[in-house]
Amino acid sequence: MSMKLTPNFVELPTEILYCILDQLNTQDILLSLRNVCTHFYAITNTYNRYKIHFTSTSSKSDIHRVCRMIKPENVISFFLISTCTGLDGIELFLSLIDISQFTRLNLLNLFNISPCGLNKILQHITTNSMHMPLSLKITFSDSNNDDTIKLLLSAIAQSRIRKLFLEYISDKIYQILCSSQFTLEALTIHHCTHKQLCNILDHLPNLQSFSSNYYMMNTDDQIVLPKSCKQLTSLTLRSCTMLMDQLESLLSLTTSLVYLHLVCYFSTFDFLQHLSKWERFICDKLPSLKYFKFYVHITDYPYEKIKDIEHIINSFRTSFWVEQKLWYVACKYIKNSTRTDIALYSPSDSSIDFPDGLLPGILSCSTVTTKSDDLGNSRITWSARLNVSKMIDAINSNQLSQPTQQIVNNVTHLALDIDWPIDSFDFLSTLVDFSKLTEIWLFLSHHHYFDSITMEMLLNLARNVRTIGISYDDDSTQITADMCSVLCRQIEQLKVKTMDFGSMKLILESVKNMSSVAFVSHRGSASSWTDMIKWLDQTGRAFSQSNDYRSLQLRKTVLPYGLSLNSELLMYIQRLLIRQEAERRAQQSIEIDIDEDIFLLSSSIVIKYFLSVDVNLDFDVYMLNLT
Repeated sequence: MSMKLTPNFVELPTEILYCILDQLNTQDILLSLRNVCTHFYAITNTYNRYKIHFTSTSSKSDIHRVCRMIKPENVISFFLISTCTGLDGIELFLSLIDISQFTRLNLLNLFNISPCGLNKILQHITTNSMHMPLSLKITFSDSNNDDTIKLLLSAIAQSRIRKLFLEYISDKIYQILCSSQFTLEALTIHHCTHKQLCNILDHLPNLQSFSSNYYMMNTDDQIVLPKSCKQLTSLTLRSCTMLMDQLESLLSLTTSLVYLHLVCYFSTFDFLQHLSKWERFICDKLPSLKYFKFYVHITDYPYEKIKDIEHIINSFRTSFWVEQKLWYVACKYIKNSTRTDIALYSPSDSSIDFPDGLLPGILSCSTVTTKSDDLGNSRITWSARLNVSKMIDAINSNQLSQPTQQIVNNVTHLALDIDWPIDSFDFLSTLVDFSKLTEIWLFLSHHHYFDSITMEMLLNLARNVRTIGISYDDDSTQITADMCSVLCRQIEQLKVKTMDFGSMKLILESVKNMSSVAFVSHRGSASSWTDMIKWLDQTGRAFSQSNDYRSLQLRKTVLPYGLSLNSELLMYIQRLLIRQEAERRAQQSIEIDIDEDIFLLSSSIVIKYFLSVDVNLDFDVYMLNLT
């Protein structure tokens, strides 16, 4: 089949081109794309979402050209970064523009700008009309400069700034914020005490969003509360420690809260227990809450008590959390030579990145609640990664006590860091129930040889394992033919961390009968799949690539028995695919020229395409055609 397709990038609708420009920086748009053709020249003139990003080391010629080409009314944000090594670039930019002409500016991100440059910008904000609410993010070291503080607060008072982000807040700024009725709608500051937060909420009646990266609660027994904070809809608090009684007292007043994000870096088991009972608290005190994220971290938690965490996790597996709110909770436990950590947190989704989500060390475990959980079953499935030799060394040096039972129940995914010769899995069987395993990953050092006899010994213990992953600490693979023979007896899916072209071809030739083979790149690898994809295309092998381009997966395509015997049916499928492709492209008004002789492909290629597009064949019509 030959197809005549005309590139239509230039003919894309303006709205789509604008979306593409949103992903490019201003210099690339104005200094490169603009010169491609007259159409792009016109598009760059009308595009009105420019984001200017300059640093003190930006090219002076680029700054001159951008300032000459760009229309101020088409700019929506400034991101200006100065360094200690020089201020020439930023000072030059500010000298070339009249900021009062940037009438659609809605974001100013200023990092370490000189007092002179910062004052110039704030002066313009204060004295000139702004048609849009402005967000201002400032990071500067001299937060006690009286002139800067005066201009900043003047701009806030005149309603020029609705959202304010201050990396460092001085006592002077805090005192003025809490002494005037400003119209700020969002405030983000680096640090504040609980008492300061209450004063801010009392004196900023329009404040809807507040965030602090270092929130310090009162250490005494006195609970200080704001008079009212019903207007608050978003709250983010990150703290080293949190007191549950103060936190609940504060949140009880935020009845309009829609978004809540809590981070506690040094918490206690009692805090976790109380948090796990928040279902009733949220229903009663926070009825509007739609988004709830948290991260609670405990240090020096003994691994012998990790099973106690399961009771807390089960509290987050009710219909309220996983079905009504879709708030999933993940737990991660890490034990290494220096410390023990456990964390409960809100994951980005209800999946665990196994095995990469588990860090190497003595032991790490993870689990996550999901919507598919059997809520009537209290058993939690875990993923675990451990290094048996390091664990034995830790026990012998009294860093760990000898385990008398399995560390966690129901481990289904196990990763083993292997850097010692294996002649027995007896000790490992005291830690993990092999009968419950469904997937095993082996992380092998390049100097350790994991032979087929050891693999067979492992699979004899883990009879239910259908997926094996193998990774060496370099990109080479040492999977022998004997090893592949052992794997093919039980394993349905093989995953190998490698991007070595020769190794991948050798593996595919050795496991022809395996249902699925996946190749995964090492994190940070700069290699690509180009050579492998080219070879797969040439050999007619069906494959898919993950969305993040980190893996290639090949599945065995089995030709249906009826098709393998009936050449006329196979020919019918070929003709049907030709007709369906022609109709599809005709509906899309794409010029095509299909040569049927060229399109008469081999049966394996046709079936691969047939399965990939999920064609609905009308076999009744086929039978009528035969008769």
